[in-house]
Amino acid sequence: MTRFAIYFLFSLLFIGCDYSGSSREAFLSWPSFRGNSSLQGYAAVDIPSEPQLLWTVEHKVRSVSSPVVLGGTVYWCNRRGKITGMGTDGQPVFEYDFATAVEAPLMVYDSVLYVARIDGTLSALSLRTKKILWEYETEGQLSGSANIIGEGGRRYVLFGSYDYYLYCLDAATGTLISRFESNYYINGAVASSGRFAVFGGCDALVRKVDVLRGVMTDSLQLVAYVPASPAIDNNTAYIGDYNGTIYAIGLDAMKVDTLYRNSKGEDNAFLSTPAVNDGQIVFYGSDKHLRMMTTKGAELWKFLIGDTGESSPVLTRKHVLACSRSGVVYLLDRKTGLLQWRYDIGEQIAASPAVISGRFYILTAKGTLFCFGGK
Repeated sequence: MTRFAIYFLFSLLFIGCDYSGSSREAFLSWPSFRGNSSLQGYAAVDIPSEPQLLWTVEHKVRSVSSPVVLGGTVYWCNRRGKITGMGTDGQPVFEYDFATAVEAPLMVYDSVLYVARIDGTLSALSLRTKKILWEYETEGQLSGSANIIGEGGRRYVLFGSYDYYLYCLDAATGTLISRFESNYYINGAVASSGRFAVFGGCDALVRKVDVLRGVMTDSLQLVAYVPASPAIDNNTAYIGDYNGTIYAIGLDAMKVDTLYRNSKGEDNAFLSTPAVNDGQIVFYGSDKHLRMMTTKGAELWKFLIGDTGESSPVLTRKHVLACSRSGVVYLLDRKTGLLQWRYDIGEQIAASPAVISGRFYILTAKGTLFCFGGK
């Protein structure tokens, strides 16, 4: 048995089943822009403390999407709607051109790519046949990625539209199960907790919706509007607003606690989604700091990045991975916050990293994909 095979089998002991497919695929999969349906931004894997640049791919077409990975193959879409899949060796293995604008990250499940398009259409594209399995049209643009949940042996796709509706479709057929009108456009991806979707909006409301019935079960009014998606862990949603406050919202009773608030006079907005795992939360704000706290509100450490950013940080077992807007990638020790490694890509970054065992992917705003890992 090879060294890789031994490590592969050992790693499976630590990886729970998620919607990326089998546990074997989960070892080398990051199926959404935050890794799972709860948008936690956590990868239960190890990456090198001093990674090396393995390869790059330059497309020279802008992208605001984030890469996703299934079974070791990384997929992304540029703003013109061209999807590319690259193998672990940096060679192309998949291409498909929608020839229409796409800004949202892709979402992949069971060899199907779900593509949210600016023209308001959600497309289900087979990776095996390169054929459209189904499409569903809305009356507003789709800017956030789709999400997926399982209930009663079936799978459902969730996504929001600028037509104010949150949609729930049958993942296999595209049949409408329900829709919920939010009275405001839905810009980002919704996080899921069981059959419930949680999302914020420009009206400063955080909503909890039973997606199978299309009914809002609760809501909470915050002080300022919510630019990014929440992250859910242990039935608690963690979310930042434009005034620089990070909230913890217990989803059973929609009870809210303030974990962190920026001081007056600072540029306060939280434009990215926090990462949360095992009682710890890390977030990156416009005050140019990366902060690690307990989910009870105690600060463990902070690190001055010196630049603002919209890219959401990622937690692994031992590290925190973060990207500044100007294009610097940081890898910090999760326990201490000490810098382990940095790399200046030289191009702006808005997308969130995709992390799998032993490597990670960064997509720049110019459309260049960087692959880092161990030799």
